[in-house]
Amino acid sequence: TGHLATYYFLLAEKASMAGDATAAYQAYQKLAELEPGTPQILDKLAYLAVRLGDVDRALQYAKRWVELNDKDVDAHVLLGRLLSISRDHQTAAGEFEKVLALDRENEEAYLFLIDLFVAQKNFGLLVESARRLHAEIPSARFRIAGTGPQQEALRGQIDAAGLQKTVELIGERADIDAVLRGFTKRAALPVCA
Repeated sequence: TGHLATYYFLLAEKASMAGDATAAYQAYQKLAELEPGTPQILDKLAYLAVRLGDVDRALQYAKRWVELNDKDVDAHVLLGRLLSISRDHQTAAGEFEKVLALDRENEEAYLFLIDLFVAQKNFGLLVESARRLHAEIPSARFRIAGTGPQQEALRGQIDAAGLQKTVELIGERADIDAVLRGFTKRAALPVCA
Protein backbone atom coordinates (compact mmCIF):
# COMPACT_ATOMS: atom_id res chain seq x y z
CA THR A 1 0.00 0.00 0.00
CA GLY A 2 2.95 2.39 0.53
CA HIS A 3 3.85 2.42 -3.16
CA LEU A 4 0.21 2.69 -4.18
CA ALA A 5 -0.31 5.61 -1.79
CA THR A 6 2.74 7.35 -3.26
CA TYR A 7 1.40 6.72 -6.76
CA TYR A 8 -1.99 8.31 -5.96
CA PHE A 9 -0.34 11.23 -4.18
CA LEU A 10 1.89 11.97 -7.18
CA LEU A 11 -1.05 11.53 -9.54
CA ALA A 12 -3.13 13.96 -7.47
CA GLU A 13 -0.36 16.54 -7.32
CA LYS A 14 0.33 16.28 -11.04
CA ALA A 15 -3.37 16.78 -11.80
CA SER A 16 -3.50 19.75 -9.40
CA MET A 17 -0.53 21.40 -11.07
CA ALA A 18 -2.13 20.83 -14.46
CA GLY A 19 -5.32 22.51 -13.20
CA ASP A 20 -7.41 19.34 -13.44
CA ALA A 21 -9.37 19.52 -10.18
CA THR A 22 -11.54 16.53 -11.07
CA ALA A 23 -8.60 14.18 -11.64
CA ALA A 24 -6.83 15.51 -8.54
CA TYR A 25 -9.98 14.99 -6.46
CA GLN A 26 -10.38 11.42 -7.73
CA ALA A 27 -6.75 10.59 -6.99
CA TYR A 28 -7.00 12.06 -3.47
CA GLN A 29 -10.17 10.02 -2.89
CA LYS A 30 -8.22 6.87 -3.75
CA LEU A 31 -5.42 8.00 -1.46
CA ALA A 32 -7.95 8.62 1.34
CA GLU A 33 -9.18 5.02 0.97
CA LEU A 34 -5.62 3.84 1.56
CA GLU A 35 -4.85 6.32 4.35
CA PRO A 36 -8.18 7.26 5.94
CA GLY A 37 -8.23 10.13 8.38
CA THR A 38 -4.98 11.76 7.25
CA PRO A 39 -5.42 15.50 7.90
CA GLN A 40 -3.48 16.65 4.83
CA ILE A 41 -5.61 14.46 2.58
CA LEU A 42 -8.85 15.67 4.17
CA ASP A 43 -7.66 19.25 3.69
CA LYS A 44 -6.87 18.66 0.00
CA LEU A 45 -10.18 16.88 -0.57
CA ALA A 46 -12.10 19.74 1.04
CA TYR A 47 -10.24 22.31 -1.07
CA LEU A 48 -10.84 20.39 -4.28
CA ALA A 49 -14.51 19.76 -3.42
CA VAL A 50 -14.97 23.52 -3.13
CA ARG A 51 -13.22 24.05 -6.48
CA LEU A 52 -15.63 21.54 -7.98
CA GLY A 53 -18.60 23.36 -6.45
CA ASP A 54 -19.45 20.77 -3.78
CA VAL A 55 -19.28 22.76 -0.54
CA ASP A 56 -21.44 20.20 1.29
CA ARG A 57 -18.89 17.47 0.55
CA ALA A 58 -16.07 19.79 1.61
CA LEU A 59 -17.88 20.37 4.90
CA GLN A 60 -18.01 16.60 5.45
CA TYR A 61 -14.25 16.36 5.05
CA ALA A 62 -13.65 19.27 7.42
CA LYS A 63 -16.04 17.87 10.03
CA ARG A 64 -14.28 14.51 9.80
CA TRP A 65 -10.93 16.19 10.41
CA VAL A 66 -12.32 17.99 13.49
CA GLU A 67 -13.78 14.70 14.74
CA LEU A 68 -10.37 13.06 14.42
CA ASN A 69 -8.56 15.83 16.28
CA ASP A 70 -10.63 18.48 18.03
CA LYS A 71 -7.43 20.25 19.14
CA ASP A 72 -6.17 20.84 15.58
CA VAL A 73 -6.35 24.57 14.89
CA ASP A 74 -6.11 24.08 11.11
CA ALA A 75 -9.12 21.75 11.16
CA HIS A 76 -11.24 24.36 12.92
CA VAL A 77 -10.03 27.12 10.57
CA LEU A 78 -10.99 25.01 7.55
CA LEU A 79 -14.39 24.17 9.02
CA GLY A 80 -14.99 27.82 9.88
CA ARG A 81 -14.10 28.93 6.34
CA LEU A 82 -16.41 26.35 4.81
CA LEU A 83 -19.28 27.21 7.13
CA SER A 84 -18.81 30.84 6.14
CA ILE A 85 -18.89 29.92 2.44
CA SER A 86 -22.11 28.00 3.05
CA ARG A 87 -23.49 31.10 4.82
CA ASP A 88 -23.77 29.47 8.24
CA HIS A 89 -22.12 32.50 9.78
CA GLN A 90 -23.16 31.85 13.38
CA THR A 91 -21.62 28.35 13.41
CA ALA A 92 -18.57 29.65 11.52
CA ALA A 93 -18.02 32.30 14.19
CA GLY A 94 -18.21 29.52 16.79
CA GLU A 95 -15.49 27.59 14.99
CA PHE A 96 -13.24 30.63 14.89
CA GLU A 97 -13.89 31.18 18.59
CA LYS A 98 -12.66 27.59 19.10
CA VAL A 99 -9.55 28.49 17.10
CA LEU A 100 -8.92 31.45 19.39
CA ALA A 101 -9.48 29.25 22.46
CA LEU A 102 -6.78 26.90 21.13
CA ASP A 103 -4.47 29.61 19.84
CA ARG A 104 -5.09 33.14 21.13
CA GLU A 105 -2.51 34.54 18.71
CA ASN A 106 -4.21 33.19 15.57
CA GLU A 107 -4.58 36.25 13.34
CA GLU A 108 -6.48 34.27 10.73
CA ALA A 109 -9.31 33.62 13.19
CA TYR A 110 -9.48 37.31 14.06
CA LEU A 111 -9.60 38.23 10.40
CA PHE A 112 -12.32 35.70 9.62
CA LEU A 113 -14.38 36.84 12.59
CA ILE A 114 -14.04 40.38 11.33
CA ASP A 115 -15.00 39.32 7.81
CA LEU A 116 -18.05 37.47 9.11
CA PHE A 117 -19.22 40.53 11.00
CA VAL A 118 -18.81 42.71 7.94
CA ALA A 119 -20.39 40.23 5.55
CA GLN A 120 -23.52 39.84 7.65
CA LYS A 121 -23.46 43.17 9.43
CA ASN A 122 -24.84 41.10 12.25
CA PHE A 123 -23.87 43.42 15.04
CA GLY A 124 -25.73 41.35 17.62
CA LEU A 125 -23.33 38.52 16.82
CA LEU A 126 -20.42 40.98 16.98
CA VAL A 127 -21.43 42.22 20.42
CA GLU A 128 -21.96 38.67 21.74
CA SER A 129 -18.61 37.52 20.32
CA ALA A 130 -16.90 40.61 21.71
CA ARG A 131 -18.38 39.82 25.13
CA ARG A 132 -17.14 36.22 24.95
CA LEU A 133 -13.72 37.14 23.62
CA HIS A 134 -13.32 39.90 26.20
CA ALA A 135 -14.17 37.41 28.96
CA GLU A 136 -11.33 35.17 27.70
CA ILE A 137 -8.92 37.92 26.67
CA PRO A 138 -9.59 41.04 28.77
CA SER A 139 -7.26 43.15 26.59
CA ALA A 140 -9.30 42.46 23.41
CA ARG A 141 -10.78 45.59 21.84
CA PHE A 142 -13.05 46.21 18.87
CA ARG A 143 -13.51 49.32 16.76
CA ILE A 144 -16.37 49.76 14.34
CA ALA A 145 -16.03 52.41 11.64
CA GLY A 146 -18.99 53.88 9.80
CA THR A 147 -22.43 55.25 10.43
CA GLY A 148 -25.90 54.20 9.49
CA PRO A 149 -29.47 53.65 10.58
CA GLN A 150 -28.48 50.84 12.99
CA GLN A 151 -25.89 52.90 14.86
CA GLU A 152 -28.06 53.75 17.88
CA ALA A 153 -29.35 50.18 18.14
CA LEU A 154 -25.76 48.95 18.05
CA ARG A 155 -24.76 51.46 20.73
CA GLY A 156 -27.65 50.17 22.85
CA GLN A 157 -26.45 46.55 22.43
CA ILE A 158 -22.92 47.56 23.42
CA ASP A 159 -24.19 49.40 26.50
CA ALA A 160 -26.52 46.54 27.50
CA ALA A 161 -23.58 44.10 27.30
CA GLY A 162 -21.40 46.43 29.42
CA LEU A 163 -18.81 46.71 26.65
CA GLN A 164 -18.48 50.50 26.44
CA LYS A 165 -14.71 50.25 27.02
CA THR A 166 -14.27 47.19 24.78
CA VAL A 167 -16.24 48.08 21.63
CA GLU A 168 -15.66 51.55 20.24
CA LEU A 169 -17.74 53.19 17.52
CA ILE A 170 -15.31 55.47 15.68
CA GLY A 171 -17.77 56.91 13.14
CA GLU A 172 -17.24 57.66 9.48
CA ARG A 173 -13.53 57.75 8.67
CA ALA A 174 -11.91 59.00 5.50
CA ASP A 175 -8.57 57.59 6.69
CA ILE A 176 -9.74 54.01 7.24
CA ASP A 177 -6.66 52.53 5.54
CA ALA A 178 -4.41 54.35 7.99
CA VAL A 179 -6.63 53.31 10.90
CA LEU A 180 -6.45 49.66 9.85
CA ARG A 181 -2.68 49.76 9.31
CA GLY A 182 -2.30 50.91 12.91
CA PHE A 183 -3.62 47.64 14.28
CA THR A 184 -1.71 44.57 15.34
CA LYS A 185 -3.06 41.27 16.60
CA ARG A 186 -2.57 42.55 20.15
CA ALA A 187 -4.33 45.85 19.50
CA ALA A 188 -7.94 46.69 18.84
CA LEU A 189 -9.58 44.56 16.16
CA PRO A 190 -10.74 46.62 13.17
CA VAL A 191 -14.32 45.99 12.05
CA CYS A 192 -15.55 48.03 9.11
CA ALA A 193 -19.27 48.50 8.60
